[in-house]
Amino acid sequence: MRKPVTTVQRTAEIAATPAALIDIMLNVADHHTWQREIERIDLLETDAGGRPALAKVHVSAMGQKASYTVRYAYTSPTSFEYHLVEGDLMTSSDFTFSADPVGVDSSRVTVSQALTVSWPLPGFMVDQLTLKGVKDMLKALAARAEAAATSSS
Repeated sequence: MRKPVTTVQRTAEIAATPAALIDIMLNVADHHTWQREIERIDLLETDAGGRPALAKVHVSAMGQKASYTVRYAYTSPTSFEYHLVEGDLMTSSDFTFSADPVGVDSSRVTVSQALTVSWPLPGFMVDQLTLKGVKDMLKALAARAEAAATSSS
């Protein structure tokens, strides 16, 4: 039986420029300091511009530890996506991130996460966990951007 794909998309306004937000998101070695579920991210490959191309993510959530490898693609200077290459508990994962300017120092961030897990969980629970993960990531990104702006002032 094929597991259902859970897709969540959320938008938030964050007080930071698109470039600042992309810098935070692509500094994958630092994600564990601002995203609670991330234990570490191993950068396996970079592209010609030094951006992540292939990364292995190690997470701990709901008492479970897992790892998965993703390949990045860049669709514009202020957006990117990644797709699952292999994973312990996921059979598919597609993530997109974009930041568009709103005013001088603010951005509208849109995040989309589509995944299929191999856990024996009901679909509604996977939906709720995915939604929580996206909301938590946006909240943590906003806090990280605010802390970076405060420290550079």
